[in-house]
Amino acid sequence: PVIELLGLMQLIVREADYELASFLEQQGLPPFYALSWFITWFSHDLSQFGEVCRLFDLFLATHPLMPLYVGAVAMHSQRSQLLEAEEMPMLHSRLVNLAITRRATADQLAVQ
Repeated sequence: PVIELLGLMQLIVREADYELASFLEQQGLPPFYALSWFITWFSHDLSQFGEVCRLFDLFLATHPLMPLYVGAVAMHSQRSQLLEAEEMPMLHSRLVNLAITRRATADQLAVQ
């Protein structure tokens, strides 16, 4: 079921940022970059316990796909770095190393 849910990532990104979604398709990038986001709820990427707690609160209180929605918002917030990736391996690396709260706090991600 997780792989099927990851298949929705492209559709979610398309709603948040059509240009970025088209770029991902052109690069032929499968949605496996979002696997750890969904499985760990971003806790492996965050160093501040308070941010982890806020995201966990959000994910427990909302739709089961919220980790993918938050991932799409984080991707959109860092779209310029992603669009600059020249090859699929570089794009994949940037996505799996995406600093989820680089441009927004957990609370800001939740309302976008």
